[in-house]
Amino acid sequence: MTRSTKALCVAAASTWLAVSLPAADSNKGVDVVVGPEDTLSIMALDAEEISKQWRVSSSGELNLPLLGRIQAGGMTVREVEREIATRMKKYYHNPQVTVFVAEFRSQPVSLTGEVAKPGVLQLGGPKSMFDVIVQAGGTTKSAGDTVTVTRRMSNGMIPHPAARKDPGGAHSIVELNVKDVMNPESPAAQLLVMPNDVVHVAEKKEQKMVHVSGAVARPGAIELVTQESISLMKAIAIAGGALPNASKKAVIMHINADGTRTALAQVDLGKIMKGKVRDIELGNGDVVVLSTSALNTYLTTATNSAVGSGAFLILGRI
Repeated sequence: MTRSTKALCVAAASTWLAVSLPAADSNKGVDVVVGPEDTLSIMALDAEEISKQWRVSSSGELNLPLLGRIQAGGMTVREVEREIATRMKKYYHNPQVTVFVAEFRSQPVSLTGEVAKPGVLQLGGPKSMFDVIVQAGGTTKSAGDTVTVTRRMSNGMIPHPAARKDPGGAHSIVELNVKDVMNPESPAAQLLVMPNDVVHVAEKKEQKMVHVSGAVARPGAIELVTQESISLMKAIAIAGGALPNASKKAVIMHINADGTRTALAQVDLGKIMKGKVRDIELGNGDVVVLSTSALNTYLTTATNSAVGSGAFLILGRI
């Protein structure tokens, strides 16, 4: 086989490697860093004993025939090529060497939580937050609002204004907004992921709400953030208090899973304030309707009628 024929074979083999090996192909044109346990495909013209796949040792060494041990771990692929070519000059004239990473095992990133394909993936070169989450199949329908990145301090502090060290000082942590991470143009999406990072997509949290409507200063929803329930009088106070023309009686209903409402109780606020009856604890999905004096007559009549006909469930909260 002539030298020119061999060169064509090497070029063809290199092309085959670039097409057949996803790790190398995904980093085409990127001078990636070699690490322990990575597999390198080496094509060296006129050197069949070297032109094979070689596994970098756990200590980062590459042991090649004639050329000896090369500390490949920490070197870029191009640096490994140059080092091999330099050592080959002792035995070959004008050596030509091409190196690809056939398999990455030194750049793991853990994807956990609400991604389609959680697990460990290999970076295989520079990748952004957006890249790795897309590679993991994207977020699920159950994904919440937060992506948490945890990085070893040996890889440096996460370059983000909100990054902080964990209590032990061994890791840096940052919480990113999911919408920002999934927008390729945002700084959060473009944040580079490092080997051994842990990327966690939080699960969507169920919002627990109590609604206060009617004759209060600020009708609306009250989120139960740190507790499972809230007292009726406290809920009315958070809603700005009852208006001057508000009735002393309120109706409590519950929003069911199917969107329908169930009347729970009719409450005399005056008796609660005088201590004659105990306050009521409201839970997720409960609705307080505090009417004006004129409307209260209608609500009272309607509620009593509904209770009498069995149309509503009375839970006896008072």
